[in-house]
Amino acid sequence: MKNRLLGILLSVACACLFALPLPAQGADGWEVALKVKSGEAENKLSFGQRADASERADGRYDVPAMLSGSLRAYFAKEGAEPFWRDIRALTFGQTYTWTLWVETETPGQTVSLNWSSEDLPKWARVKLFDVSGQVKSDMGRQGSYVFTSGESPRQFQVVIRSKSKKRR
Repeated sequence: MKNRLLGILLSVACACLFALPLPAQGADGWEVALKVKSGEAENKLSFGQRADASERADGRYDVPAMLSGSLRAYFAKEGAEPFWRDIRALTFGQTYTWTLWVETETPGQTVSLNWSSEDLPKWARVKLFDVSGQVKSDMGRQGSYVFTSGESPRQFQVVIRSKSKKRR
């Protein structure tokens, strides 16, 4: 009974957190809402950077994922539990990678990832790399990505890199 009550309270707290408006993009940081949908199931995640955030899992901005249901989408940090919200330290000129996993109970499901390119930082290039499908998408030019689920979880990487950095 005690664990069930704790679970309900944690669910309400997480729901309230995701009901808050995302902070505006600025010198103190940015954040992008990512909606993962398959049929009627939907997970809402977010990633970004804040000036006072930590690279490690912290209780200030990072929100643990409670995984259940027919669709499970989450960010993974090495040595930490899965997250629905992953906010990193804001430092310009560095490359950052968020690892995203998406699972469905039944293979063959159509799954969509949706975001607003307006929320992405203007000073950076942000790419979505479907590691499992070997597809790279420019998140600044597209607002969605669709794939068909398989037997195993699908891995993605969101990579942010400063536009001023020259690539060879």
